[in-house]
Amino acid sequence: SALNGTGLAAVATVMLQNLADLGLELPGLAVGVAAILGALWGDLRVRRPVRAPSERRERFAQGALAATLLLTLTFASLRSWRSLDERRERAREAVERAGSASDGYAAALSAVRDGMRDYPADYYFPLLGATLAMGHPGNNALPWLQRALERGPNVGRTHLALAEALARLGARKQALLELRLAVMYEPPLATAAGRTAVRYSGVLDDLLTAVADGEPGGATPDPMAAGPGAGQRALSR
Repeated sequence: SALNGTGLAAVATVMLQNLADLGLELPGLAVGVAAILGALWGDLRVRRPVRAPSERRERFAQGALAATLLLTLTFASLRSWRSLDERRERAREAVERAGSASDGYAAALSAVRDGMRDYPADYYFPLLGATLAMGHPGNNALPWLQRALERGPNVGRTHLALAEALARLGARKQALLELRLAVMYEPPLATAAGRTAVRYSGVLDDLLTAVADGEPGGATPDPMAAGPGAGQRALSR
């Protein structure tokens, strides 16, 4: 029927758009598509077709389905079969090998971009891109960190990297606030956050900005992690 045809066309349009925009990650869209498909399937089971499909049409439909499956398998075979953990490890090793040398930068950047292309919803690859950018002068890490935050807003390591990037730009107050968030989301980062806080600010009032609200004894950046001398000097000012 025209109604069924319209529903199928709408589902096909959403699926095609999803290849570029990943709209089906939103529950509202996914529920709507599932509801339409369920209604079409239920309608097909309770109503007979207006006319029986001819043998030629059946062969055409079977051939189209077989061709679609073949194309899908071919496309899948061209993709990497590595798991997400393996891809993360591979990209991390490439970034570590690059260090501050320019010759390894292109290879590391390619590994990061490949990971982002294959796993566009993962925060880890943009975070690696930010680490790579901060290790090579002249590159802006903030766009990478923005993408990482969009995909993992509660990941403490991303906020720790953002604090480092902001502090390098002179935004000390904002950097200390990001250190607070980093430790709130990942308490084991207290040592690294304390080192960063003391490195960019040795004033006690500033360091208190990085202290998260909550019960006494909670996770807090540890200024003593920077070493007894540096930590004591910071706390004594």
